[in-house]
Amino acid sequence: MSMLRIIRVAAVASTAALLTAVILFSLLRPLARPQAENVPIGGPFELVDRDRTYVTDRTFAGKASVVFFGYTSCPDACPTTLSDLSAWLKAIGRDADKLNVLFI
Repeated sequence: MSMLRIIRVAAVASTAALLTAVILFSLLRPLARPQAENVPIGGPFELVDRDRTYVTDRTFAGKASVVFFGYTSCPDACPTTLSDLSAWLKAIGRDADKLNVLFI
């Protein structure tokens, strides 16, 4: 077989493989995505605060809550985000008392 023929066969085979992969990916991808209506959000919880007091979802009932998940040893994002939250609460003014702000 000539070198040109080998290159053509390889190009056709590569194109067919790529096309097959794209078609399979596009058909299977929607099956892998979770549907928003099937993802539970919220619900009861029980945590222990820094004073070893139990805190539950009932502790914060009656107010909207802003929840931030961070790390006590986070050097970059956590302090910046907490600073942003403080600035937002100051900007809200007295209405900030209507919010629970939780750092978990």
